[in-house]
Amino acid sequence: MDEKKEESTSVNQNLNKKRKWKFLVGGLLFVIALAIGLFIGYNKLNASPYTIYKDTINNIYKKVSNALKESEKKALDIDILNEPINIRVQAKLNTDMEELKAFNDLNYEFSLGMDYKSNKGALNLGIEDDNDPIIKLALLLFNKKIVFKSDELFSKGIDFGEEDAFKDINLDELSKVSYDRETLDIILTKMKTIVINSLDRDKFKMTNEKIKLGDKEKKLKKVTYMLDEENMERTTKYVIEEMKKDDELLEALEKLLGITKEEIKDDLDTNLDNAEYYNLNIVLYVDVLNNVIAASLIEDDFEIAKYEVVDGLFKFSMESDGSDAAKIIVNEEKDGIQVEFDDGEGDNLKLKFGKEDEQGVDFDINTGKFKAKGYLKLNDQKYSKSKYAGNFDFKIETTIDNKDYDIGLTGSISIDNNKVNIDEDEDTVYYEDLNQNQMLEIINNLKKVFDKLNLTDLLDI
Repeated sequence: MDEKKEESTSVNQNLNKKRKWKFLVGGLLFVIALAIGLFIGYNKLNASPYTIYKDTINNIYKKVSNALKESEKKALDIDILNEPINIRVQAKLNTDMEELKAFNDLNYEFSLGMDYKSNKGALNLGIEDDNDPIIKLALLLFNKKIVFKSDELFSKGIDFGEEDAFKDINLDELSKVSYDRETLDIILTKMKTIVINSLDRDKFKMTNEKIKLGDKEKKLKKVTYMLDEENMERTTKYVIEEMKKDDELLEALEKLLGITKEEIKDDLDTNLDNAEYYNLNIVLYVDVLNNVIAASLIEDDFEIAKYEVVDGLFKFSMESDGSDAAKIIVNEEKDGIQVEFDDGEGDNLKLKFGKEDEQGVDFDINTGKFKAKGYLKLNDQKYSKSKYAGNFDFKIETTIDNKDYDIGLTGSISIDNNKVNIDEDEDTVYYEDLNQNQMLEIINNLKKVFDKLNLTDLLDI
């Protein structure tokens, strides 16, 4: 019995030791975390204007870099210099415009296939009625010649002779250009560092101010960086000289721009020689934790650009000086982002881009002479590195000669790197060798096509 008590006491003592150890370790971790938090908080609360600007630039870089990573997941990776590419669009038209009603509910198909490496290409256009072909047209490029093909018009392909179309297209220049994320990230990283290092600590000013955001007034720190003419000239020279010295940056710019390092340096020197300097103030409004709540760019006394965050959504506007000031306004909304362009002379364009769960764009165009509004919606999208497939719904409402019209298109789009299929043994006839009977056959068949489309009156032959 005593042995059991001793054993029980021993077990309890061990459990108590473990609990005390866990408590001590947990307490130590809490103290460390608290100390780190207080240190970070203290530094954020007491950050210098230079640190605030440096952190802001770094945060902007992180957001752009993350956006590039996200976009890379949905980016097609087809090397069109060495791989085939095929683009196919299928659509149906629905409109109340009298001139186009005859084309309603037909199936339209457009496809473009190109194999640049093998010098092959195919452009296809087709119209069907309930899967019954009305007409299919094909323009084929192979063996350095162009062949026109339409079974509905003529039983043979029509050879238009040798024409090295791919020589005229000449995509070889693309081999010098690269838009991959790694290249862009190098440029962003390098430029971020150069811009931060260009900041002059003596050109900062910080005050406390109250500003109105939405319908609320907030007390914020106003941190101003003064780019007066002298500082702007110094900054421009510094940035350009640092860019010219950085081989890795120049190599990345080489890939992006498709020109040599020496050409880039010459362009930078030209920009430096032609640079104009004026007075700019860059203003950041930050809260107690130095999060940017608002910002503005001021030239002399005119506010060129303004940014603010209200209820977690950002607003950005930019305008030119003068009576006919052009404006750009970007507003983030709960269901998307709205962009408005106004040239100050009566032309206005509004675009609203849906977020991830509702991709597409709404548009509203008003040029004074032309008004239209509508949308383009994308859905059922599927991505891979070399394939894309999705459906679209496009609609436009417009006014022509004081009459309102609706024009709608629905359909699908696909892109892939499958082989471009072309029958190189196509039975052809050279266009100059077509005889009178063959020409008459083509004309009669064309009349039949126009008749099916109720367009006979348009064919005056």
